Amino acid sequence: GCGYRTIQSICSMLINKLDKGNVPSIRNIQEILVKIGDKPQTIIGSRDWIGSVEASYIFDELFNIPSYLIHIPSGEKIASKTKEIANYFSTQGGLIFMGGDCDAAAKMITGIHVADDDKTSLLIVDPHFQGTPKSANELIQQGYVKWFAEDEFLEASFYNLCLPKIQ
Repeated sequence: GCGYRTIQSICSMLINKLDKGNVPSIRNIQEILVKIGDKPQTIIGSRDWIGSVEASYIFDELFNIPSYLIHIPSGEKIASKTKEIANYFSTQGGLIFMGGDCDAAAKMITGIHVADDDKTSLLIVDPHFQGTPKSANELIQQGYVKWFAEDEFLEASFYNLCLPKIQ
């Protein structure tokens, strides 16, 4: 469900920015993917995974917002997209859906930091937390909100980023 929860989080941000819409349920997301012809009817009610491409379809369908996708062929290439990611945050002010293959857990990029030595870190929100956190500090301590240095991403995994074009 991490892809669905990440989509829901980004939808919440879009609703706040655009002052329209509702956060879709997982079932609503699955129904939209069937309606637009991306998935078969059997996805409804299933635990089938979805990723960055499906996220772009949902943002387009619900908010009439196109997204652009960035494919990163290996975790060791994350830093090669620093300028694009930083530009997105400065011009769009949005959140980024991140999915991968070997690193199959969808996550959300909420910030970027480039150190003086040009090492890139991404602020990642992991949607796998269950329940109600006692504080933001609890999420940080348990690793659900964390700065990931560029060398912490899996070299063997590709990553796809979905960047909704808000403005």
